[in-house]
Amino acid sequence: MGFADEVAAFLRGDLPGAWAPLPDEIIPVPTPFPVWFHPRHRLAVHLPSPRPFWPDPYLFRNMSVMAQNSQVHLVHLWEDIWVRKQALVCARLRVLGGRFERIHARDTRVSRIQGPQASAFLEAYHLSGCPSSRYKYGLFLGEEMVAAATFSNKRSVVRNGEQVASYELIRYASLPGTRVCGGMGKLLRAFVREVGPGDIMTYADLDWGFGGGYESIGFHMLGQTPPLTFWVDADSGLRVRTSFSTGPASARERMVFTAGNMKYLWVPGSLPC
Repeated sequence: MGFADEVAAFLRGDLPGAWAPLPDEIIPVPTPFPVWFHPRHRLAVHLPSPRPFWPDPYLFRNMSVMAQNSQVHLVHLWEDIWVRKQALVCARLRVLGGRFERIHARDTRVSRIQGPQASAFLEAYHLSGCPSSRYKYGLFLGEEMVAAATFSNKRSVVRNGEQVASYELIRYASLPGTRVCGGMGKLLRAFVREVGPGDIMTYADLDWGFGGGYESIGFHMLGQTPPLTFWVDADSGLRVRTSFSTGPASARERMVFTAGNMKYLWVPGSLPC
């Protein structure tokens, strides 16, 4: 069974309903890959595979914008991500399809955590892993960590003519199959109380949606970043960051590209109580 058939079988088995090809009127941009659509959940899953070359790296971002305008949550699920992180992808798709355990942040406590604990949690439960960070927080239900967030060190930037101590919310993740209601906001409040940032930047991966949850905790959208281009090694399945104009290092490498990111900014006074 090939990649697209595997995902289609998972969707029909774990998220039952009227899965069908996405109607052309929602996204009138041609894609050579299947796009499965669940009308009740307004969820669409696009299934691209790496290729030797792509003529237009902005194709998928344009698809994301069109889907958003039609109130459809579009996921670009690349084959290499499915192969390497299938269990995590399945858990995330189940959450998007309404199958999750609800945890209320009011029942949890926040604690600073150490690097190894943050790294183990985020490497296991975030699709993009755990880059370096300065501040690390965990959300605990009893003794179990159910969510984690990491933040950068301070960076001095000029905004509106004034010097600002800016930080970045680098990662947030919760246990697979869960939705921690208010969890990101509770971790953000802990960081704000302790550090007192001038502002906080963060990014939402357009391959998985527009990051509407950030707006619910006081972030506002600043814009979009360009797509990121990678070469995938056919043997290891690992991605190597490159520029769109750079060719593959070998004939066994294939190109993938993200839809880009949504860029968000939080400023003091915008965090809901």
